[in-house]
Amino acid sequence: MRLKTNFSKKNKTRCLDDIASHLSASIWKIATDGVLNLENEGFDTTNQLGRLVIICEYAIYCITLLDRKLYYDDYKNRAELLNSLSKSFAIIYEDNKLDFTENKNKQNFQQEFISILNQRLNDYSKFDYDKKSGASFGLKRLFAHNVSLKMGDKDNKWIGDLIIDQECYDIQQTLNKATRQIL
Repeated sequence: MRLKTNFSKKNKTRCLDDIASHLSASIWKIATDGVLNLENEGFDTTNQLGRLVIICEYAIYCITLLDRKLYYDDYKNRAELLNSLSKSFAIIYEDNKLDFTENKNKQNFQQEFISILNQRLNDYSKFDYDKKSGASFGLKRLFAHNVSLKMGDKDNKWIGDLIIDQECYDIQQTLNKATRQIL
């Protein structure tokens, strides 16, 4: 997967919001490619809103991995960067959700994303992450479970294996590459 991981003007100091915006676009790409991979493997995501819900799960998993990576790398502005990243991704999520929602009034989709993110971060915090090997099996399994709950009954039996065996590895490798080049 190709990600735009370089800033157009080299040697310019970047603020955290710029970095967060760049990371959120990379995470969006990782998440949408993940959904496309599932569809290419024959899994049915039903409709655009169904895809967006799965993209949300992928993005939250990416944010979790990034959080753990920044923690182990002792990144000095970790909390501020993750906060800015979450807000930036919430805007992307809301823009896309509004495209596929009939009732666009009285809905705060940014807050919806942040609420799901906070719940998932709490759930994922119970599992280990190793600086060298990445996410533990339990963390991968919980991610696979969260995605399978969003899929139809027909697919949720087998999707976990694919996510644990293939998708988690691809996500970790692509996210590591993006963070190396962006941070």
